[in-house]
Amino acid sequence: MYEYDESEVETQRLFQFFNMVLRKVGDVAVIERFFGDGGYDIKAFFEFLKQHGIKATIKIDKATINLIKRQLEYNKNKRGTPYLPWKQG
Repeated sequence: MYEYDESEVETQRLFQFFNMVLRKVGDVAVIERFFGDGGYDIKAFFEFLKQHGIKATIKIDKATINLIKRQLEYNKNKRGTPYLPWKQG
């Protein structure tokens, strides 16, 4: 039997709730920006908001920031940077 991870259930509820909000508000107003705390720091939720044309203003937790920094450093080392020719010249 498959057991749901608690965070997985919370994520599903988040999408269900936000879809309900979009349906109810959609006829009356346009949501342009979403403000949230670290509880909304979920990559899929950022994509969801982007897909609906909503700008996200969400506090990103320290672990996510560190992950992004590591990924940027990895990509920079792997492919170089677009500014490398000017730095060398």
